[in-house]
Amino acid sequence: MKVIYAVLMTALATSVAHADDVSILKKKAWAKGRQSGYVISYKHDGKVGKNAKVYCVSGGEPMYLVEGLDRGDGKKLDIMVDDDNGGLATDLAPGYMRWAIDVWRLTCR
Repeated sequence: MKVIYAVLMTALATSVAHADDVSILKKKAWAKGRQSGYVISYKHDGKVGKNAKVYCVSGGEPMYLVEGLDRGDGKKLDIMVDDDNGGLATDLAPGYMRWAIDVWRLTCR
């Protein structure tokens, strides 16, 4: 019974792990050298952001970089959305890291 509960809780936690109201409206592929990704328009909390550059791959490996995301107050930030850089993103704009990761996931996967 405990195993079933643990599996169920993991599944539920995974399914709601996305920030509220994040969607990719438009994406255009780009590639330069061994890097590739998308330039996107996105919607977050009712506001539309344009021309954010999402890096998906570099040298055949995932690259977790998003450039030009509007953090909600008109300021655009570039942020690495991997585990090593979460603290910096949280310091710059609380709550920003969670939806920046979702933007990367929705764009690159």
